[in-house]
Amino acid sequence: MIGCALLDMYARCGSLDEARNLFDNLSSKDVVSWGAMIAGYVQHKSGLSALKLFKEMQEKGIEPTNITFLSVIKACSTIGAIIEGNLIHDSILRLQYESDLAIGNALIDMYAKCGVLDSAQNIFLRLPTHNIVSYSTLLDAFVQHGRSFAALCLFGKMQLKNITSCTVTYLGVLKACCNIAALEPGMILHHDIVVNNAEVDITVANTVIDMYAKCGLLDEARRVFDMLPMRSTVSWSIMSNGYVQTGENHMTLELYDEMQNEQVTPDNVTYVAVLKACGNANLIAKGKAVHKQMVDSGITLDTMLGSTLIDMYTKCGDLNEAEQVFDCVPNKDVVLWSALICGYVHDGKYAQALGLFKKMQQSSVNPDRVVFLCAIRACRCLGALSEGERIHCLARTHGFESDLIVVSALIDMYGKCGSMKSACELFARLSHRDAVAWGAIIAGYAHNGDYDMVKKYTEEMKSQCQMPIGHALSHVLSAVTLSGSIDEGHNLLKAGIMDGMVGPNIDHYNCVIDMLGRAGNLRDAEHMLQSKPFPANLVDWTALLTACSSHGNSMLGRECYQQISYLDPSASFGHSLLCKLYVEMG
Repeated sequence: MIGCALLDMYARCGSLDEARNLFDNLSSKDVVSWGAMIAGYVQHKSGLSALKLFKEMQEKGIEPTNITFLSVIKACSTIGAIIEGNLIHDSILRLQYESDLAIGNALIDMYAKCGVLDSAQNIFLRLPTHNIVSYSTLLDAFVQHGRSFAALCLFGKMQLKNITSCTVTYLGVLKACCNIAALEPGMILHHDIVVNNAEVDITVANTVIDMYAKCGLLDEARRVFDMLPMRSTVSWSIMSNGYVQTGENHMTLELYDEMQNEQVTPDNVTYVAVLKACGNANLIAKGKAVHKQMVDSGITLDTMLGSTLIDMYTKCGDLNEAEQVFDCVPNKDVVLWSALICGYVHDGKYAQALGLFKKMQQSSVNPDRVVFLCAIRACRCLGALSEGERIHCLARTHGFESDLIVVSALIDMYGKCGSMKSACELFARLSHRDAVAWGAIIAGYAHNGDYDMVKKYTEEMKSQCQMPIGHALSHVLSAVTLSGSIDEGHNLLKAGIMDGMVGPNIDHYNCVIDMLGRAGNLRDAEHMLQSKPFPANLVDWTALLTACSSHGNSMLGRECYQQISYLDPSASFGHSLLCKLYVEMG
């Protein structure tokens, strides 16, 4: 008895060597001493040692108790030992312990953590009774495996049983609401949390904020945030992310300034949100200031921070800074390479993008979908057919020829490079064709001037995709717009209307106007804007003013500003764009 007590003390205190030495020297070992040693191993993260000792115990013919089973089930959960877990489950069935609620709950957790969700659910259903642990364990398993609807249904059943929720339950259900933007259940749950005073738990409160942010209710998220008596760094990062994800870039930056005023040190997640806001809003000075603060605070650039910095600098047009950041990150993963490659493509530096793509391959980093799409786009814009063919082979090697988005980009590239045979071969091999794939092949024919095939494929698209021809033409025009084929886009629009394929549609006109503006054909864009059978609105004139700013046309820019002021005298963004245009022109 004294030996077992001493063994238990050593094991609980983490002195496993002393505990094992004492255990090995016991003259008589009963189930209690075996259980104490096994529990010690489990408690101190030595799951393999626990399972090995459990096997020795069984070989000596000592029957486990429910307490021993709880320890070894936890060991299996910790190290993901599903085979051993199945064998232990068989022993539990043989000894008729499965109806034990604690063991049942532990088995649910073990199967869930080993990824066998069906077995976890079956055990839950076979339990004669359930408690909050049963529901919380299965509910969390549903959420972890992406079955958020099932989690919400289970929570509903739990409420019907009048089982009081706990923090773990609240967190699981809130995460489920976040995953599927289920606002109404989230609001009902928030009320329940407030009634039960569970919002005092900062983790619960943070998850409530996250739920509202992901559901698009930023005002409600901010209300909960402002009411927190103490805000953790996570609170700030969640609120910052919420703003930037919904395009509220200025609010992200205001929150960052408020955070500085309260002398709260940002974490990496907050910095990522703030840098994204700077990039989205084209605020290079603010972005550089944030970058400097990161350096001054001694933060080590990981790939996430590095790629976000690169993205911010490339969006703001400072590729030199982006390249310096890239060089400073020691361990470059595919995300970092992707950020700079995409930055080159975004800035029209297609040759540099392909050069960096080759360096990435030489560094033995495998491309992902984003990298392939950028490299393919660079080939398309350069008309680099042979390089495009090489990248196509590489995409096939890495298993991307079954990726519809990558294949559609390849079809588009081949069409723009004049290789319609290769484009058609790829298109013919597609088992499923969406509007993007159809748009790519049709844009290829349009670029090569084969309007008979354009009409043929547009009609096929209409029948096979079961979409109205107006929608089909919208997709085709979008594809042609992206390929930069101005005349083809204009001709397609006229052909679509004149041949009775589709009546005039504002989206069709806007697509071509946008294409003309991007290409610098500003007067043609203005002519179409004013001659289309729909009155030009605020969005139309703002888009054209943006194009004027990009191409330095101050005369037409002023005309656009006058139209914006006429339609909405209170609109300040028109004045900002015009000022930017004049500043850039010196």
